[in-house]
Amino acid sequence: MTNISEAFLEALLAAQRNIKHAIDNKAGPYATYASYEALHDAVVPVFNENNIHVAQQSHERPGAVCIETVLQFGNEVLSSGVVPVPLKGDGPQAFGSAMTYCRRYSLGLAAGIGHQSDDDAMAAEEAALKTSILDAARSVAAAALTDDSRAYIGQARREVDPEAEDPQSAEELTNPELEKILKVMGKRKITVEGTEQ
Repeated sequence: MTNISEAFLEALLAAQRNIKHAIDNKAGPYATYASYEALHDAVVPVFNENNIHVAQQSHERPGAVCIETVLQFGNEVLSSGVVPVPLKGDGPQAFGSAMTYCRRYSLGLAAGIGHQSDDDAMAAEEAALKTSILDAARSVAAAALTDDSRAYIGQARREVDPEAEDPQSAEELTNPELEKILKVMGKRKITVEGTEQ
């Protein structure tokens, strides 16, 4: 933790006592949320009333937007730390969206206030986790694909599609097939060796 003067700490505590959560004023595809402007209007005036200046600085990082919120009291500075948000695509729209998102979260972090549940971020994280799980499952399947496991996976595939053949490699399995196979295998409580319990 950064050492700050007692006066700065008192100013921070006075501000924190009066900061209220921002009111949701935007609707995304999954949930409502407080815009950056609503968060700014809920937080910055309270800091300013306590002689605390709020600034946000951008930092360079490949493939991400990074923002650091800095609170300044006289000649003392307290940083929220750098908050990165990965870019989802190319072009000004992707950059602007990530920048606004990052500024909002960095300011909320510096103010110590929570956010409403952010289902947009949750959906993106779930999609990334699902892809990671499927990639890991494919790698494990490729490493462990023996004649017995081919037959076992073929049997699981046939439970989904009676016409399916035994796979010759893990790479030939599509993500939906792999998902279905994982569900079938999960119902059977598979051990690491691939035998049923």
